[in-house]
Amino acid sequence: MRVTEHVQSVKETRRARNIGVPLALAIIIAAAAHAQPQPAGEYQIKSAFLFNFAKFVEWPAQLLPRGDSPMIIGVLGDDPFGNDLDDVINNKTVNGRPIVIKRYASAAEIQLCHILFISTSERKDVPMILHTLDGTGVLTVSEIEQFTQLGGAVRFYLADAKVRFEINVDEADREHIRVSSKLLKLATIIREQKRE
Repeated sequence: MRVTEHVQSVKETRRARNIGVPLALAIIIAAAAHAQPQPAGEYQIKSAFLFNFAKFVEWPAQLLPRGDSPMIIGVLGDDPFGNDLDDVINNKTVNGRPIVIKRYASAAEIQLCHILFISTSERKDVPMILHTLDGTGVLTVSEIEQFTQLGGAVRFYLADAKVRFEINVDEADREHIRVSSKLLKLATIIREQKRE
């Protein structure tokens, strides 16, 4: 009787091991896959670009009058970033200046802004928005088709599944914004674009 019980116990142990080992391996593999860093999403990358624009662009002195004046990044219209922009910018500074993110429902709400991302929800109002911002020194950024041809400064686009950007250098010049050559080397340059 005891020999039979022992044989039965050994069989159950082996069966448990045969089930347990693959299950344990599946759990370890799943945990390892979860622990691997996920590739950055489109709006994480665009958020990082906005932060780098703040680092590699110079604005007229009157737009940043004091050494501790905050650098303001605005989002106009429907916000496609979710938490990505806040996560990228969180507690960061540019030349000792804090960065503040503001979200606007309309262009009329904008008081002071250094970089303004104009959402695709504002597509039909782009000419009016850009006209309103003329001469304010705002670096306008969007992903709207033909944005730089309409007079915007920077447009994000996808090429080969990567986020790229183009810069309308004439618009930057009109706004007295100096774009670093380091940034220009990464961009597609748009020149001689005039508003209708």
